[in-house]
Amino acid sequence: MVVRFGMTTERGQVAYEPETGRFLVGQTPMWRPRSYGDGTAEAIDHAVKDLIDEAFRKARGILERNRSILNATARELLARETLGLEDLVKLTAGLERDGAMKPTLATVQ
Repeated sequence: MVVRFGMTTERGQVAYEPETGRFLVGQTPMWRPRSYGDGTAEAIDHAVKDLIDEAFRKARGILERNRSILNATARELLARETLGLEDLVKLTAGLERDGAMKPTLATVQ
């Protein structure tokens, strides 16, 4: 994402590698020399780490805020082995999400 689409504030909207073809269509990744220097490579590594750390922080926060729902869902799964959509809608009714977009399981159908 950072190298191919340049999706970071620090690096800007710069693509450091060209598009290589279709995604996941039996192509094995081929090594090719990079077209940027060591400093840029290091900055890209830091940008990727920052994205991963931020995603982890958000995910952990959502799980911590919804620990009771997580535990209730786990108990139901242990008791029944499977849960349907209606079960999940009931179990996640009080779910606290992070961010502006707040879809519900009922709208996923």
